[in-house]
Parts: sequence; structure tokens; C-alpha cells
Amino acid sequence: MYPNDHSLSCKAASYDMNPAGQLSLPALLRYYQQSAHEHANLLDIGFKDLAQKNIYWVLSALFVEVGTLPAFDQHFDMLTWPRHIEGLLTCRDAQLVQDQKSEAQLTSKWLMVNAANKRLVRPQELLHNVPFSADRHAVPELPPMQLKANYSQQALEVRSARFSDLDVNRHVNNTRYLEWILDALHQTQWANRDIKTLNIQYSREFKEDDQAHIYFMEGENRVRIDLVHSQGKTGVACEMSF
Repeated sequence: MYPNDHSLSCKAASYDMNPAGQLSLPALLRYYQQSAHEHANLLDIGFKDLAQKNIYWVLSALFVEVGTLPAFDQHFDMLTWPRHIEGLLTCRDAQLVQDQKSEAQLTSKWLMVNAANKRLVRPQELLHNVPFSADRHAVPELPPMQLKANYSQQALEVRSARFSDLDVNRHVNNTRYLEWILDALHQTQWANRDIKTLNIQYSREFKEDDQAHIYFMEGENRVRIDLVHSQGKTGVACEMSF
């Protein structure tokens, strides 16, 4: 019988700390994805299971509500469960739990891609045995972004994808995008503010040597930082509230 959820027991490592001495947001996403990876394996829909069918998972969107994240050497659990299917998207939620209190809530949307032709795969055909929990929500819904993209301004910087940025699918790892975005944020007046929510949409992958033109937009208590391909198409959009 397949487990409804999965909890990964974690300890905040020194290399996962941010300058404030808390678990960094990229590290939070890495722990989440490790927990999701382990659960997918238990459900027979993990990386190796899908690879046999020439299919792989791709993260499409992510929303995080951030509380007080663990400090160095503190223990926490990353609890995750599959939520439901929305057309071609498979939704998964998670919570970072410390001392029996949820300190971060997360919802995400994933796509299945055929490795041979890069076409999207309908998840219903492969996930019919997955125990979805449609009424169990870490976050009610993944909200739309409030700030509009503006690429008519000068880019904040241009960054090239390098070999060390790549994952097993040979495109930039989704947590590395967030590192680029936080580096860009540090160049602005918002650098030292506490991030309360993080909303990321992944549209087009960056491969080795691709250039990301980084654009910065701001509003009331929120900013948006987009990674844009040289052709002008959005690769990754990220809106943060403070």
C-alpha cells in the first residue's frame, strides 16, 4: 500500500546557512525536493521509475510562505504529500515542521516531459495509483503574480549558465535559479528585508552558456525579478513579498 505522505528528517548543515544564520531559501527548496524525491520513489513514480519510460519530472511553479527557518544544527522535518492533478500539472504540497510547528508552507506544480520529443505527458496515465489528498492544503492555492513584467528597462545584470549550474537533465537546476535571483536582490534596497512569500514560475529552461538577462521590478512591499533569454522570452519569473 502506498504511503499518503512522507517526512524527511533533517538537520540544518553549516553549508545551508544564509548570512543571517538561518536555513537559506535555496536550501529549503533542496530539502523539499529531496523529500518529494524519496516519496516519489516509494510511490513508484521516481526518477528511475520514469526514466524507464523515457519520461522526467519538471518543476513548473512554486509558492512558499516563509516563517522562522531553522538555525545551524537545528533539527526539522520536511513533510510532503501529493495534492491533486490539474490537467497536465501534478500538484504537491509540503511543510517544514520544527518543534511540532509549521515554519514554512509550500505548494508546487510539476510537469511530466517525454525525454525523446520534449512533449508533455498526461499524468493521469501514470499516476492512477497515487494517493492524492485533495482536501489537504499547506497553502490554499498558488496565487497569480501581482507585478507585471517590464523588460523595456535596462537589465540589472546579465548572467551566463555554467557547467556547475546544470542538473542531470543538463539544464540549470531550479534551485540555482533562486540563487541567481537572490544575488540580484542583494544589489537593491530590498536586500536586507525578510522574505515572507516566494512565488516562482519556470517557463523556459536555460542550458550551458545561455545568457540570463535579469530584470528587476518593484511595488508596494513586493518585488519581481525575472530571468529572461536573449531572445526576450521569460525563462523564470519570481515575485517576493516582504
